Amino acid sequence: NEEYNKNSEAKKIVLNIKKFFKGIDDKNYGYSYSLLSDSFKSNKYPTKEEFINYAKENFFQKNEIEYERYEKENGVYIYEVKITDATGTRHEERTVNIVIKLKSGTDFEMSFGEN
Repeated sequence: NEEYNKNSEAKKIVLNIKKFFKGIDDKNYGYSYSLLSDSFKSNKYPTKEEFINYAKENFFQKNEIEYERYEKENGVYIYEVKITDATGTRHEERTVNIVIKLKSGTDFEMSFGEN
């Protein structure tokens, strides 16, 4: 926590995105689901099982993340990331917008949408 709090806001956002995809890569979908904002979950994935099904179908077994660009608007960061298969098995890519609002300490709200 101390190391996290020493970082810039932009670096904190990248660390939070990495946490989310580490959960996906480790098949710890419940952890990744827990990082999503409550309102996003209730609107898009009311149950953890719905999120797990989405993640299995739309993300890769291991995800390579490239940060294309970001913007900050009214305290909310929007990162456009390109996701590819880190195993090299599938030759496709997805572009995802990740929306994060930092809160106090290490707390944050996160949602995402595909382009």
